[in-house]
Amino acid sequence: MVQNDPLIGTTVDQRFKVLAFVGSGQNGSAVYRAEDLTRSYTVGLKFLQERVDDKMKERFRHGVETASVLTHPNIVRMYSFHTTADSRPYFVTDSVQGRNLAELLGQSGPMSEQQAINVFSQICDALDYAHAKGVVHRNLKPSKIMLLAAPAETFIVKIADFGVSKGIGERETRQSLARKGEMLGNPSYMSPEQCTGQKMDGRSDIYAAGCLLFESMTGQAPFKAGNSFDVMNKHLNDPVPSLSAALPNLKFSKQLNSILARAMAKKPDERYQESGEMSRDLSLLNEVGVEDWAAQAICMKPVELKPQKFAGKSSKFRPLDLVKPLLIVVGTLAVFIAGLVGLALTDPDLPALAKYKVAVQEMILSPTDPRLLKNLNYMSDYYKSQRMYAEAWQYKEKVLKATQPPETAQ
Repeated sequence: MVQNDPLIGTTVDQRFKVLAFVGSGQNGSAVYRAEDLTRSYTVGLKFLQERVDDKMKERFRHGVETASVLTHPNIVRMYSFHTTADSRPYFVTDSVQGRNLAELLGQSGPMSEQQAINVFSQICDALDYAHAKGVVHRNLKPSKIMLLAAPAETFIVKIADFGVSKGIGERETRQSLARKGEMLGNPSYMSPEQCTGQKMDGRSDIYAAGCLLFESMTGQAPFKAGNSFDVMNKHLNDPVPSLSAALPNLKFSKQLNSILARAMAKKPDERYQESGEMSRDLSLLNEVGVEDWAAQAICMKPVELKPQKFAGKSSKFRPLDLVKPLLIVVGTLAVFIAGLVGLALTDPDLPALAKYKVAVQEMILSPTDPRLLKNLNYMSDYYKSQRMYAEAWQYKEKVLKATQPPETAQ
């Protein structure tokens, strides 16, 4: 805690009243909790180090603008980038009060098996959503994973600092890392392509998630060495450490080891191609028996290469797009006449599925109707069963946004 902090109690830019100091980052940044006076809403303010050149400011501004499109329950929302009257840059985020993963591991030790499965299913879902928007985090590490306590010793995850993320395909090099001092001090979660300055996409985040999963369960990062560059070389050359060797008595030790082996493959083309695939394999552990898991798990099948998604609409052709206007008319009539909205579909029957989809798109159901959530979950499960993970999140985002109450006008 900072004693006599001059910012506490002041109002920044005539809008944000600073309430308390939250913590500091390794690069001279400082995080505060504040009240947005225009909305009577608590936010977080992250001030960058005082001496930041214009190029760095522009980079952070671009990062915040890129990340501001991410509205997901497991991502700390980024709102806007500002510069104070005395030229100190800062950005506005959701205010999240909880421990981060580094603090949890330091205070309580490794996670239980079920905690890790729950936490990393959420992390992978959030990454899947961000990657579908064309945003890769590129700096995942324990301090970026916020954990809010939930019932039964579980956690709600919030991934922080997408504001320092890059768009998919942007490069990073060892030299730029050293100059900026951002990741050089903690390279334990960097993918091989990131270590060598190659283009990155969402599969780099998948690799980092694998590293974090290993550490969360063992208490140790997968690769250790005396200096940062030796750790990078281990990412490039050493085999993925065996979780089953470190923790042989876990219920899902061998299965988790297979998940890690796929997530942390040296070559991106040999990893999970989408974060939703890793989330599915983790969730499947609690849903089916060991034999069924081996038969259904994506990590137990040959890799199916997929084009990496960028921001914007997909150009992938789908027959449903051609008949959408007709489906809206037919589906709407069917909902009112036959009451199809109340049906529980158990098979991916396209005509019935289309009617379900139209019913929600046209908001025929009341936002409080329990059938709406049932339909939402069914559609999400259907898309995921077809390995259309981006579509699942886009659909869920649309419905949740449509059912949220409008903000009170100020």
